[in-house]
Amino acid sequence: MNLDIALSARGDLILGQQATDNNGHLLYYRKEGGMRGDFGYLPETTTDPSGGGLPVRDLNYVRGEASELQLIKSRLQTDNPDWYFYKQVGADLSDLIGQANSPRTANAGKAMILRALTYDKAFVEEDLRIEAVPVGPHQILFDLQLSRRNNLVRYALILDLTLGVTNVYEND
Repeated sequence: MNLDIALSARGDLILGQQATDNNGHLLYYRKEGGMRGDFGYLPETTTDPSGGGLPVRDLNYVRGEASELQLIKSRLQTDNPDWYFYKQVGADLSDLIGQANSPRTANAGKAMILRALTYDKAFVEEDLRIEAVPVGPHQILFDLQLSRRNNLVRYALILDLTLGVTNVYEND
């Protein structure tokens, strides 16, 4: 039996054998079988190469709109170089802290968001629409609309330019 993580009798974290590819990145194997989860079918995933299966580097447990929203949220809340292997993945919105709530700041925020979402072709610019609207003396609403596969995915957040706090509005 292979374990990714476990706790010792004293409560210390124990790491098991982890499979890696030639570059040292953690490698998983996706097998046939699995279970149905809240966001669709979840395949059985293991780090044991002896059981067969397709090698994968990323665990994709959400699909469709939930996956796109998760990717957008992760990138907008990241400052570079937070992610070791993805040094340009973040929008760096905290760089806007202290700036005046002006069209120039709004345009800078839109450009930062667009760069974060398109630099590695995760999204294409033609599918994105980003609006920036001042909603208070120190707050800008960024409204992102992603058109993909005949669906419209929206993500709206308010950035406070004095504190750097973001408030996200979710569709229920």
